[in-house]
Amino acid sequence: MTSLKITAFILKNSLKPFKWGQHDCAHFVTEWIKKISGKEVFVYPKYSTEHAAYKYCRKHGGFKSLVAHTCHKAGFPTVEYPRVGDIIFQPEPNFGGILGIYVGGNKVVHPRLEGGIATVELHDDFVAWEVAR
Repeated sequence: MTSLKITAFILKNSLKPFKWGQHDCAHFVTEWIKKISGKEVFVYPKYSTEHAAYKYCRKHGGFKSLVAHTCHKAGFPTVEYPRVGDIIFQPEPNFGGILGIYVGGNKVVHPRLEGGIATVELHDDFVAWEVAR
């Protein structure tokens, strides 16, 4: 069932243009968590630029620290082996990392700056949180 929900969720979001503070990787995952668990766990200040998002994350120890703290507070445990629907933080050179949804087959989906949804390979240095069980 989770695979069908992810497919519908990705299709719904695939035509949305990327927009900081509205349809970026943090808001994409926030919407997914709400859909799958009913929880509203990520609460962000209003921002509309990459600089403002970066500044907020830096104030909270960086993007990875902010996500880890929020997931811990929401009761989402880290997992070594993600399952379809779990959320993934993966370090990347731009902005410190991406936040996306694990879709199986060693793949993660997240919004891309050019609009639409990107699918990327899962790296060895990812962190995953169980949200879809």
